[in-house]
Amino acid sequence: RQADALLELHRTPLDPSLWTGAIGELLGVFSEIRKEFTETLADQDSAQFWQRLSLSAVLLAMAMLLIFRGPRWIERALARIENKTGENSAIVYGFLLSFAGVAAAMVGISLINAALISTGLLGDTGRALAIGINAAILAFAVARWLGGRTFPKRSSIPCALNLDSAQRASGRATSASLGVLTGLLSLQGILAQAVQ
Repeated sequence: RQADALLELHRTPLDPSLWTGAIGELLGVFSEIRKEFTETLADQDSAQFWQRLSLSAVLLAMAMLLIFRGPRWIERALARIENKTGENSAIVYGFLLSFAGVAAAMVGISLINAALISTGLLGDTGRALAIGINAAILAFAVARWLGGRTFPKRSSIPCALNLDSAQRASGRATSASLGVLTGLLSLQGILAQAVQ
């Protein structure tokens, strides 16, 4: 009986017959966000709106810089540490510094939230979408960090598994893919709660 339950096929996102309903619901969410946006935009004072929008643009630019350039800056700092310190020190300092990649993503996400909220244009559904996107970005950043530490790009970083460079690259790609999937599931869950 348990074997039959395990082998029983259930509904899967890969079933094309489910796509029409899913796409319709997604379009409904974006339609609701557009409605909230136009309603709040109509109530905005013009001078205050452009002032808030300029602040939002600055915050958003800072967020993108931290999220997309932060990991590269940290990689450079790690390389400098490895060149200037002993092997044991490089391992410890490198591991601690690698947390900065996740911290940069979290600060970037906070700035994205601040940028979107400061516009004053988001309703309940729009805020849920913003939170969901931020959760997705954080999930990807954590998965990317874990992949980078478990399957390091440079051979100077100790690896718990005896893998060659191609296998480590595959491990990092798999970890990033799991981060994308986890992020999408988080986004879907948050939006589902918002539209109920």
